[in-house]
Amino acid sequence: LSTYSLLNFMIMAPSFSRFEIPKIFIGELALPRYYGFVVLTGFGSTVMNFYLMAQVMKAREKHGVKYPALYAPDNDDFNCVQRSHQNYLEMLPLFLMHLFVGGLYAPRVCAAGGTLYLIGRFLYAQGYSTGDPKNRRRGVVGYPGLLALVVSTVALGIRHVRLSLK
Repeated sequence: LSTYSLLNFMIMAPSFSRFEIPKIFIGELALPRYYGFVVLTGFGSTVMNFYLMAQVMKAREKHGVKYPALYAPDNDDFNCVQRSHQNYLEMLPLFLMHLFVGGLYAPRVCAAGGTLYLIGRFLYAQGYSTGDPKNRRRGVVGYPGLLALVVSTVALGIRHVRLSLK
């Protein structure tokens, strides 16, 4: 088997079930069934980013923090809103990589896990934006979703390596 055939087989492999997921071809690109949900979850991360940006802009206006200042040295209420957005941006590359790569192996698991993670990020931002950093703990509900993405990515990597070595 060629490397392309192995990769194609691995991508089209079952997603945590004993049933094969049918292939969907887009030109030369073959994606597993249900991968569209993964893509829409990725779009949800864009919506979340716009929401958090709007919260920071409102907080800037409310607390009189002018650009280009990233933080206000004497205003913890603004800093908590800004920090919730900044923390989202710090985690975004990790989240998207595991969402899109792990989604090739388990699209339904990753779409659900990604959605749970985004709900957690919303709760994190809502809690942190109260001005009390302890309230950010509300977002912990999203971490099992992120764990599902990481496990799916690792499973894909292991499967690919095993098939490559055959």
